[in-house]
Amino acid sequence: MLTRQTRSGRVSGPDQRIGPDEALRTYTADAAWQDFADDWKGSLEVGKATDLCVLGGDLLHTAQHDIPSPPVTLTVFDGRVVHEADEG
Repeated sequence: MLTRQTRSGRVSGPDQRIGPDEALRTYTADAAWQDFADDWKGSLEVGKATDLCVLGGDLLHTAQHDIPSPPVTLTVFDGRVVHEADEG
């Protein structure tokens, strides 16, 4: 979405690139809206179902090619912590 670059490095549709904030929204709130489920999931709000992961970096301010790099520090699934990185 951000680079429109294939694995081979070819750029397809550079005019269709979107920014990191829009890409994040596409995977979260917009995806729930598309599924007609935005009343119960898709954003962090009291009363909504939430699965989430916390990354060791700020995706909105990370270089596009480095986005896969930040480590996952916490994962919550179905209201339970299923992964928590050691702080050491």
